Amino acid sequence: MILTRCRFTSSLGIKIGTSATNCVIHQNFIANGQVKCSVSGSYAPGTQITNNILGYSGSNSEPVISYLTEGYIAYNTFVYPDRKDFASLTGCTVENNVCVGNQITISGNTMQNNYWPGMRNSSGITLYSDRTTDLTIKNQELSEEIAAAIADKGAFNGDDPYVISGVPAGPMIQDITVPASVQQGSSLNVTIKLGIQR
Repeated sequence: MILTRCRFTSSLGIKIGTSATNCVIHQNFIANGQVKCSVSGSYAPGTQITNNILGYSGSNSEPVISYLTEGYIAYNTFVYPDRKDFASLTGCTVENNVCVGNQITISGNTMQNNYWPGMRNSSGITLYSDRTTDLTIKNQELSEEIAAAIADKGAFNGDDPYVISGVPAGPMIQDITVPASVQQGSSLNVTIKLGIQR
């Protein structure tokens, strides 16, 4: 299963079937809801959760991502404080995420290059005061210190960054250079710079 470029507003979020394997959840705006396989046990081996914005605002005792085995969780941005970011992970690699929650699972998992605003198992902090759209999250004004700390982390980084909704993925014109005038009979040299929307 590949789930990409969707917006979830239901508190149900994404629930992966217990027999599912190698699922890909990529570039989604999960405005309210969790990503989990089951209410107990560890399932969904090989699941990849990458470049998503995760804003679960339900019970602060419930984790945002849970019950995965041998998964890859990277380049996600968590935007709701005082929630558990991860729980009940087994053999997962968790890297380059921007976390704001208050609890994480370390035992049996590889955790590297993630941003946590404070001590583990302490209260989270609000980095994203306006969580209404993906654009407001991307353009959130942060202190220079925090901006530097998350510069290579979160949904808007990595090999295939999150794409703002309403703007198609793929090449787009970044800059056009056109001379103000040319002599009659001369060529009009126009330079177009293309890039990938991020």
